[in-house]
Amino acid sequence: MQLNLPPLFHLNASFLTYRSSESATIASFLSSWQCLSGECWANGTATGPLLQYEWLIGSQYKPVELAKSDWVAIRKAPPWAIDSWGCLIYEIFSGMKLGETEELRDTSIPKPLLPDYQRLLSSLPSRRLNTSKLIDNSEIFQNKLVDTVHFMEILSLKDSVERDTFFRKLPTLAEQLRCQIVLNKIFPLLTSALEYGSAAAPALNALLKTGSRLSVEEFYLKVLPTIVKLFASNDRAIRVALLQHIVQYGEPLSAQVVDDQVYPHVATGFSGTSAFLRELTLKSLLLLAPNLSQRNLSGSLLKYLSKLKSLQLEQILPYCWETLQATSISQLPQRRG
Repeated sequence: MQLNLPPLFHLNASFLTYRSSESATIASFLSSWQCLSGECWANGTATGPLLQYEWLIGSQYKPVELAKSDWVAIRKAPPWAIDSWGCLIYEIFSGMKLGETEELRDTSIPKPLLPDYQRLLSSLPSRRLNTSKLIDNSEIFQNKLVDTVHFMEILSLKDSVERDTFFRKLPTLAEQLRCQIVLNKIFPLLTSALEYGSAAAPALNALLKTGSRLSVEEFYLKVLPTIVKLFASNDRAIRVALLQHIVQYGEPLSAQVVDDQVYPHVATGFSGTSAFLRELTLKSLLLLAPNLSQRNLSGSLLKYLSKLKSLQLEQILPYCWETLQATSISQLPQRRG
């Protein structure tokens, strides 16, 4: 979606930066705003190249000093004073392109934002609000969505306790946010965090909960590839979480993916030192076995099952042993697809 937003300026040291297009900003599919247009650099004087492009700027966007070509006042003003953020805010909340400067007096701006909005539009450059303070201090930017996205963007700076706590709360928090924001902003950050190892095991439950909002086709395309990659993780907590939730995603996995990419990693749980992991590994076979090739069924799997049978009963949790006793290779369903 492309937004018709006002041109943005920035004065930095001896240079004045000007974004030349009124359609310079887009809202991406990931719900991020990005500036795409080129910039014109000038030295902030009446003879600088900026003068050549002044006609591109609608008079409704020009601050008083720019309208008067008062370059001395522009250079003396704070760097942010020449930006058109007040116009930007007006167009966002009004849903219309600014036609005349007088329209900026519109009171449709949310009350929490109104005082700062008015300061952005001050007639005196020295009194215009620094936009960084707007973001830090305005209560309109202090909400669950902003806090959630910010936490995930600096996830690598958080300790393990903070991450575990955050991801345990995320499924409940996501239910309170708009579906589009969750799927387009939070979900991609979540999959990236899991794939690159900065997310803890509880993040898997959050991934499946948020992914449940997707259509079946999108779930196959966006969730399953991440889950398949996670089976290669050496993190025992991740491996346990994958097996605990396998009912939620195991059925759609193709036979080739299960046989080539999932089962080789799952099978390592048979020789693990954790009885709980061995139990989960064995339980997962009831779902994965129909997709295994004859080579894995009669070779690798039979070897692991035989080894489990040789263990003492107390080394295997009761349910695991009962499942093992009731299952044999000949009883497993035929491979699908």
